[in-house]
Parts: sequence; C-alpha cells; structure tokens
Amino acid sequence: MILAKRLNLWIEKKRSSLSEVDFEGTSAEKKTLSFEGTNSQDSIEINVGLDAFREILPSGFLAILSIFAKSVGFFDPFSRHLTFPMKEVSCSIMDKIATLFSSIIVGCSHIKDINHKLTPYPSAASLFGMERFPDQSGINRFLNRIGPEEISELSLIFEGVLEKVALFQDEEKVDLNVDATGLTVYGDRYQFAEKGYFPRKRGRKGYQLSLGTTNSEYSQILSLILDPGNISLAVRLWDTIYEVAEVLGSLERIETVRTDAICGIGPDIALLLRHNLSFFVKGNSCFTAKRILRELDPSYDDWRRVDETTWAFDAKYVSIRRCLFLVRTVLTKAIGC
Repeated sequence: MILAKRLNLWIEKKRSSLSEVDFEGTSAEKKTLSFEGTNSQDSIEINVGLDAFREILPSGFLAILSIFAKSVGFFDPFSRHLTFPMKEVSCSIMDKIATLFSSIIVGCSHIKDINHKLTPYPSAASLFGMERFPDQSGINRFLNRIGPEEISELSLIFEGVLEKVALFQDEEKVDLNVDATGLTVYGDRYQFAEKGYFPRKRGRKGYQLSLGTTNSEYSQILSLILDPGNISLAVRLWDTIYEVAEVLGSLERIETVRTDAICGIGPDIALLLRHNLSFFVKGNSCFTAKRILRELDPSYDDWRRVDETTWAFDAKYVSIRRCLFLVRTVLTKAIGC
C-alpha cells in the first residue's frame, strides 16, 4: 500500500493528460507518462496503450509497481533478515516473498487464487527472475513454517521497509493514531489463538491486533502487534507508542496521540502528560462525564454547537480518577439524532 501511494503521487500529476480511450477503434493509439525525478537517473517513462496481448500480464500495475519496489530497495530487508529452515528446490525464499507481494497487487483474496491469477503467467514471474510462480501448495508450506523466530525477523523487516518507503520527511512531526481490534478465526490450525473479548462474537477464538498509524498526508502503519485473544486491548498502548518512536527516531517526533476509550483511563492519561505528549483520548466512563456536569453545572450559553446534532462544553482542567494531574476535558452531547 505504501509503495502504491508513493507511485500514485507521480501518477496523479500526469493523469489529467490522458484522454478517454476509444476501445472500438483506437487500439493502436498509445499515450506516454513521463515522471521526472530529482535527477535524470530517477526519471521514469511509461507507455500506455491497448493491444492484442493484454492477457500476457495479470495486471499492468504489477509490472510498474515491481520495478518501482526494486528501485527503492523494498526487498532488501527481506534478503538481509529473513531466514527459513526450508530446503530450496526450484524456488528460493525470496521467490516466495515475491509471489506473496505479487498476489496482493493482482488482488488474490485467498492463497488458492495464486493458481489462476499468477501461476499461468510466466511473463509476470520473469519480472522477479523466475521462470514461473510457485503454486498454492508451495506458498502454504512456506507460511506454515513461520514460527516465533521468523515473527521476530519479520518485525525487523517491517522497520527496514519503513526506512525505505516512509511517506514522511526525516524531521517532520507526525500525528499518531493508536487503535486496537479483535480478529476471530475458524478452525484449530491457528497458533496462539485464544478465547477473548470479541464484540458480538462471544466464545470465539482469535487475536488482538494493535496498530499505530500516522496521517502524514497519507495513512501509514508504523507499529503492528498481534497478541492472543485473551490479552487486554489497552495493555499495548505504550508498546505501540515506543515502537513508533523507535521507527521515527525519537519520542519528540510524535505530535499528537489519538486513541479510543480503551486507553482513556487515569494511569494512561497520567503517563501521556508525564511525557509531555499532546493527545485526544475519548473518556473511558460516562460516569466521569456525569460527575463533571454535576459539579460544574454549565448553563445553556456554555455549550457550543459543533454541527446539526452535536454540542460541546469546554470543562477546562478537571480531575479524573487515578490521575495525579488536572486534565483538559471537553464534553459532548448529541441532540435530536
């Protein structure tokens, strides 16, 4: 996704130069997109047109994005950090990584889609120096061999890829969104899947996924933590913040932390204040809001209209449970919705 967005920055600038194509009578007509880089070696020229060999590649975008990925060193962290205890016969570990990379680009919803969306296209495989893509069974064996050591290696690779294709500038401050969600699974082949809290899916097994993302012009994942389902969603707040700070280079590069009510408790708020981090956090308990309203008793004029159904009251700095500091608090209410 990050590679596609970076490439899209170039393509958007040139899209307006392409007129509508007449599919009936202009198959020989071609258009040229020229992307100018910071120097002549970074310039890219792409010819776009229709011909009788449109099915040679499963996706024209695969050719464009694969070349772009190689040019920015996208695959270098994989070859440097990833080791698998597997015998290589006809396909190397990097061949299988390239196959998974390609399957995402061409829209494979399941691993089995590789058999008809990639394997029949040797021209697409040649983009990665292969005679043909490995089939579904080979990729499944590869994925099933991933264990705890490989997960640690993938974490290093994740950080290495971010260094290659990050969408933000080196000194730019970024806003951090910390979110968590549950992922339920079917069957018994999922390692470390446990029963946990999954809304409207009581008794199911799965995982808890914690994400740290930034909205620096484009959304980008900077931290990803996968836990068994019986782990509380709130416990990974600071693991996520510190992991993002490591990717960015320092905690000072985080502008504002935004997170949901699961992290809106006193101890977490106190730590955010101790680290001098700006934040927007939804309150954890409606009872705290009711207590503040009883104590301050705001008048009608104290409320400000945000939109057609939402009103807000700035309570200034108030105390909340288990937090040693006064916290800037804004209360909202919905009317007529």
